[in-house]
Amino acid sequence: MIIDWIKSETLLIKIIREAGDAVLEEYNKESDYQIKDDNSPLTKADLVSHKIILKGLTEFFPQFPILSEESSENFILDNPDKTFWCVDPVDGTKEFIERNGEFTINISLISKMEPILGLVLIPASNILYTAFKSMGAFKIIEEKKEKITVKKSLNQLTFAVSKSHINNKTKLFISQFKKNSLKSVGSSIKLCLVAEGIVDCYPRMGPTSLWDIAAGHCIVNEAGGFIKDEEGNVLTYDVSRSYLNKNFIAQSAAFLKMYEDDINKYYLNNY
Repeated sequence: MIIDWIKSETLLIKIIREAGDAVLEEYNKESDYQIKDDNSPLTKADLVSHKIILKGLTEFFPQFPILSEESSENFILDNPDKTFWCVDPVDGTKEFIERNGEFTINISLISKMEPILGLVLIPASNILYTAFKSMGAFKIIEEKKEKITVKKSLNQLTFAVSKSHINNKTKLFISQFKKNSLKSVGSSIKLCLVAEGIVDCYPRMGPTSLWDIAAGHCIVNEAGGFIKDEEGNVLTYDVSRSYLNKNFIAQSAAFLKMYEDDINKYYLNNY
């Protein structure tokens, strides 16, 4: 086993909660932000969280290199099949700046280009999602831990969409499905909503980075769902190719089974 989840879970939860407390402290202040070269915002909370997570992972899991959004330019992996941490210190920085609470902290362990461990913390509501390969997905509120699964049946379809980045291609995809409703949410919360069966599908027809979704991807997988790219393949994380993900659809097994032909037709006509 690459990592002992039973022994490691407590340490990882401690690290992500410590980062969450520091982010909340900044969230409750009047704070400025700057714009990075890629035109995305950067706050002090991003940097504080980054520092705490890197310190904890380096101390307790020094065998694995760390790819974090805030130090990605320094990351080197000589073989994309190797195991590494993938971290987003604050996912949904726009939501953080707008003070709507819909931002997360994401920690994932990727091995052979697949996320095998994922933690997503929503600091503003103190909700934590965790998953480890072949051990299920869980939602933790305070000290209560419950197993979560994707929706098992399809009634009126509900789609999660980005609060800050919805585009015409996403709208076109959703328009294929009658009697649908939208749930507009920030950050990797959208993936967690798929995992716990609140929404059927989260289509993302636009750019995301590995650290945005790797942790949530593991949680979706372990809850019984799938994330597939525009070629119908399971989304993988090949850092030798790019830090950017392909377009993808996160979905329940029931949604994929019912609408796979419609999904393929959409991609065929639009890509």
